[in-house]
Amino acid sequence: MNLSQLEIDKLPCIPLSNKRAFPDCQSIYFAIDSKWQIQYIGSTLNLRKRWMSHERYTALKAIGGIKIFYLLLEVDVEDLRGMERVLIALHKPLLNKLKPRKEDFVNRSKGKQNRSMMVSIKSSIDIPDLHKKIRYARIEAKKRGVNLTEICFLCRMTRANWYLIESDKTKAISIETLRLIEKALETDFGIKDSDFKK
Repeated sequence: MNLSQLEIDKLPCIPLSNKRAFPDCQSIYFAIDSKWQIQYIGSTLNLRKRWMSHERYTALKAIGGIKIFYLLLEVDVEDLRGMERVLIALHKPLLNKLKPRKEDFVNRSKGKQNRSMMVSIKSSIDIPDLHKKIRYARIEAKKRGVNLTEICFLCRMTRANWYLIESDKTKAISIETLRLIEKALETDFGIKDSDFKK
């Protein structure tokens, strides 16, 4: 499914004021105001139960005129959450605030003495030209239709952090971040946990 071409206005919708009418279904939902601004995007295994105690209900009710458009999906939970993150990245709703974990941010360091990058897992190893391998894999992913916004959300980092990695201005990343990058780019850089000295 190409989420960037999703026609939200053609999805079924119910006014927020009639939340008891929401179906018991797995879905991604869009809270949209009367000016057609997407205020919030979320995902749930049960739409009706989710909205009976939604933390954004009060804020959306205060905006007024909100309708909930929903996309019915039969996918596993991981895919559902991944699609939600991609849609949030595409539409940037005002009430969505993704909070990447602190450990997922890359570490910055100054200077260009070394053209390699460190990957940390209690101890560190030096991976020559890792930034080039990451950039090449991202270009290959782009050819498959995967855009950078989607990649960054899957990796839980900003585009600015991504470009720091690609331009070799980041000298160290965690092994967890590396694994997220590999997963998002559907590649394997050949770095094993056993490569690290214990």
